[in-house]
Amino acid sequence: IPSPKILELFAQRLGVPVSDLLDRNRDLTAEIDMQALREDLGYRHKYALKLIRGEKLNEVTEVCESIEHSVQLYGDMLPNIVRHSVPYLRGRTYIASAAPTKALPHLEEALRFVDGNEEARARTLNLIGVAYFELHQPWRALHYYRICEEIVLAKGIRDMNYELSLYRNLANTYWATNQPELSREVYRGHLLPLIQNLINPLDEARVYWGMAMSYSQLDDQVRAIGCCWKALNIYETNNI
Repeated sequence: IPSPKILELFAQRLGVPVSDLLDRNRDLTAEIDMQALREDLGYRHKYALKLIRGEKLNEVTEVCESIEHSVQLYGDMLPNIVRHSVPYLRGRTYIASAAPTKALPHLEEALRFVDGNEEARARTLNLIGVAYFELHQPWRALHYYRICEEIVLAKGIRDMNYELSLYRNLANTYWATNQPELSREVYRGHLLPLIQNLINPLDEARVYWGMAMSYSQLDDQVRAIGCCWKALNIYETNNI
């Protein structure tokens, strides 16, 4: 059973007493608006992502359990993409906990429920790539990142922050697989244009630092040093 704090939050969102959420024997399917429930589950999903970004991983577990309970209650009345939420969140939580081996089964399960939703597919595949990269299997990670790139290029997902994450992962993986020319092209062709539209100086500094590593691997020390200076200047200017 979720904590009282989580139960109170979700009871407010659903407009029902906390006691209704605790009573597992009530036939809620006859009373609740399924569209409202789907919206609420979407809210819980976003709330869990916020907790992950804030590194409040213990609270994420409670939210996942509350979502899973709703999915079990309403079964086939909910679309598959809702079922995607729990294994995706659990996989992402394990990634945030530096436990990629534990993350992979949940992320592979999440893929079963993307149901043609290219955005959900792209986000899940990107995390699978992260897991394999952290397991020191960059070639396997590269396979998943390339699929993600295809989805981005086909406009299956429109999120600059996602693109920044994906292309940075892709560039790092090309570098790790000793393909510095491809790494450099990802930085020049995708990441540099992206950071012109973002306002986070840390992201900009990371891009220039990654470019420096690629140029260094190509023995182009002049450009490598230039990118290093740009990164260092951003760090110093913004007190990062």
